[in-house]
Amino acid sequence: MQRFIRRGWWKPWNWSTRTWVLVIFVVPLISPLVTRWLCFWQVPDVALPFDVNDVIRPQLAADQDAFVRYASAVMFAGRQSVPWADDAMKQAVDMSDPAWDDRLDQWLIDNSRALAEYREAGEMEQAGGPSLKTADITAVLTLHNDFGKLANLAVTEAIRRERSGDLEGAWQMHQANLNCARHAEKPGFAICSLIGNAIRSVACQGIKRWAEDPALTADRLQVARSDVSAAFSKRISLADVAKVEYVTLRNTFQRHDAPNQMYPQWHMGGSIEPPLLFGKRFLLWSVGQPELTLRLARQLLLNHADQIDTPRRLRRKMILVKDQAAYELDPSTRRKWGQLEPAALIRAYDAIVSTQQTRNLLISSGNEVDLSRQRDDARQAALDVVLASQQYHRIHSEFPACIEQLVPQFLDSVPIDPMDDLGAPLHYRRETDGTAVVWSVGPDGIDDDGRVELNNKDIGYRIRLKPLRQTESP
Repeated sequence: MQRFIRRGWWKPWNWSTRTWVLVIFVVPLISPLVTRWLCFWQVPDVALPFDVNDVIRPQLAADQDAFVRYASAVMFAGRQSVPWADDAMKQAVDMSDPAWDDRLDQWLIDNSRALAEYREAGEMEQAGGPSLKTADITAVLTLHNDFGKLANLAVTEAIRRERSGDLEGAWQMHQANLNCARHAEKPGFAICSLIGNAIRSVACQGIKRWAEDPALTADRLQVARSDVSAAFSKRISLADVAKVEYVTLRNTFQRHDAPNQMYPQWHMGGSIEPPLLFGKRFLLWSVGQPELTLRLARQLLLNHADQIDTPRRLRRKMILVKDQAAYELDPSTRRKWGQLEPAALIRAYDAIVSTQQTRNLLISSGNEVDLSRQRDDARQAALDVVLASQQYHRIHSEFPACIEQLVPQFLDSVPIDPMDDLGAPLHYRRETDGTAVVWSVGPDGIDDDGRVELNNKDIGYRIRLKPLRQTESP
């Protein structure tokens, strides 16, 4: 060492030509390896907390796949498409009976084949979707884009049947929407979960309106409550959604054009694309991608595994940054080897996920799907109170003065607000005009005094009874 220092070999200007040539050739070769190691050092690898083979479902035969029948419903509905129908349906669903467009009566009758296919599809037990062996972020979910139209069509048909006094026929349409929401979620993608929640929102609004008919008995309303509860109990868990999203993320990164999925703004096309893709792949490899994103996804899965399906009020403390969350670790449970602390996990996420496209790849473990499910929970809890209050009205000729009056005859206990961090009960108030309102505080956690119809500040429903039905023509 003293000889090395004395000769000054550590000074670059004393290097020989051979040494300089060696440095010029060796440094570029080892630099990618060094940077790759430094990047991997940010996020330790952890074992995948589930078996991929348990997530991949076998393909269904066409006669067992509800999606085949839904596709038929879309086809038949498309044959009856008219320009004014969408606006007329929107008015019928969003407003009261006076907004009904009489043209809808015949148009809905013409759509009876589509509605029959829709209802029969909902009664099927299984629904398929893209195979998770190969499905990736580009998986085509064309049919899911039409589910909203079918759901609105079914609600409008339910209103038509209610107007003619066919309450059981109307309930079949609402039941079809609940079944469709269940099927829409079956593929397991995050977007499928969001679509399923959106369809349930339409179904709940329709059921709330259906329950306002004074011809319904308390016993019939109890059956409806049981059906709604059973439908919500069949929802796919958010933990399973996260598993499916990881599998699709892994499949995406196995594509030959995976770099374009992570950084599409670099995509140029033409004859320059192959060498550009090779260079992009090499640059990403030198910074640990896409393996680094997969490591991050596994860390998020491990962090969320025991919390994502837990009620909000029972979850451990959460750190939220932008669109991602991490939960404090359970001190009574031994931490997995390599598992990051929540603060370190969030820092790694913020540093690694540098583009909106990459952030979208990790949506399932983010906040959007979680909040959508919490809204779904709030709607279910509020709708259960609506139906129980309507039962109470059939017996006592008025809505309860407070929610406690529903316990224990109609409710086992006062329902908890799913969106309240402290576990407060749902809010309920009987108005001076005899109607009532039930609501959750909503995603912002602020009680807006039951303003459920004003920019959706709170999540809930107005509870009222329709006037006695006049004789109406179908």
